Amino acid sequence: DKEEEAGEDDKTAGDKVTGGGGAALDSLLVRLPLCGNRDLADKFSLDFCYLNSKGARKRLVKALFAAPRTALELLPYYGRIVGTLCRHVRDVGPALTALLEEDLQFLMHKKDPRNLESKIRDCRYMGELAKFK
Repeated sequence: DKEEEAGEDDKTAGDKVTGGGGAALDSLLVRLPLCGNRDLADKFSLDFCYLNSKGARKRLVKALFAAPRTALELLPYYGRIVGTLCRHVRDVGPALTALLEEDLQFLMHKKDPRNLESKIRDCRYMGELAKFK
C-alpha cells in the first residue's frame, strides 16, 4: 500500500511540473527574439535545458523557424542556440534544417520576386547552422 501511495504522489508531482512547464516555456520563448548577443543566447540554451521535453523541443523548433525575415541580425544567435542544444538534444537541428529546406524549396519553385527576403533568410539561416555542425 505504501508503494502504491508513493507512486501516486510521484505521478501527482510530475503532473504539477509538466503543467507549470508550459507557462515557463512560453515565457522562455518570448525571450527568444531578445537574444541579441552570445551571453543571452547561451543563457537561453541553458534555461531551455531545464524545460527539455519532446513537446518543448517541437515548440522551440517552430519558434526558431518563425524568425522574422527582416531580422537577419538574430540568425547568428539562433544558430548558436541550435548549435549549443544539438550537443545534448539531437533532434532540434535536423528538425529545423528540414523545415528550412522545405520552405526554401517551396520558395524556389514559386519564383515570386516578393519572396526574396524569405529566401535570403533561409539561406543565411542554413549558413549559420552549418557553422555549428
